[in-house]
Amino acid sequence: MADFLAIPHSLLRVVPLAMAAGVDAYLVLLISGIYRWKGETLLGMAIPPLPPGGWVILPGLGVLYVVETLMELHRPFALAWHSLQRYLRPLMGGMLGLSLLQHATPAEALAVAALAAGLAWFGHGWSWGQGLLLRLVPRRHVAPPTYAFAKDGLALALALTAWEQPRSAFFVALAILVAGAFLAPPYLRLAAFGQILFRDLLGDVIPRKDWAKARSLPKWLQGEAPPSDTDLLRGMPAAARRLPGYGKFRVGWLVESGGEYSFVFKEGRTPRWVPLPEFSLRRGELGPLALRVPLPASGRHASAIFLPRSAFPLGGPSPADATKPPEASATE
Repeated sequence: MADFLAIPHSLLRVVPLAMAAGVDAYLVLLISGIYRWKGETLLGMAIPPLPPGGWVILPGLGVLYVVETLMELHRPFALAWHSLQRYLRPLMGGMLGLSLLQHATPAEALAVAALAAGLAWFGHGWSWGQGLLLRLVPRRHVAPPTYAFAKDGLALALALTAWEQPRSAFFVALAILVAGAFLAPPYLRLAAFGQILFRDLLGDVIPRKDWAKARSLPKWLQGEAPPSDTDLLRGMPAAARRLPGYGKFRVGWLVESGGEYSFVFKEGRTPRWVPLPEFSLRRGELGPLALRVPLPASGRHASAIFLPRSAFPLGGPSPADATKPPEASATE
């Protein structure tokens, strides 16, 4: 315990500040910049000052915070913004970690930067995954703007505590991290699915993949597919909410073969093939970000499959329909 108490405050701050930066990087960087511009905390502890002229970045950070807040108010803009932040937050977290170091060796600097980048990635994936859920599922009890301001408040509180009470902030962040190991995985998967929705949202800028033929599907999926005519097999990236027996969210593929649909995903290294009886894309509800296809309710929670918007209507004629006579297809 004595060894822990001897850890410099600058290192203790890395964990809470990096996690808070994942939730709202620009607000945390702005608060940290103000503290370092002042040169000491409210409790009188000395901190490394900003380089000469470093204060000029503070107004820019304030503007970026306002821009992020405005982006949160519109679903497509929020999706585009956070799809980009998925790559920028780890970079900003790593740079924030490096800025806290004093007289570190290259190995120490690399380790701290990697730790801070990973924590920022984790914090952003968890918070954005929850925000994306609010935008995908109708009739949620919390409005996305309300959630956005609540997470900003959490990031602000954690950042202020990190500068004023580094040890307390470290333990708080550690507790959040332990809780996140159990609570965050579904939201991290959903944040990854947001990248697919973003590419689909770009439309003509980046060509849409739509339905992938059998030979274009992942090798692990092809190996698990039931024996069938490969010409009838196709798939599309998808997410499943409340799939009975498989938790809150799974990300994988919606696969169709001969008019029969299944949801396929990996649980660890184990592929799971879940048949979807009576599944029909025609029941899909087209939202601003995705196509939501309800499944039979599981308990009090509504199950659904989420697909890129380009899957509507049907992403083109079904391979099964292609084998029917023209008259039969025209009457359906």
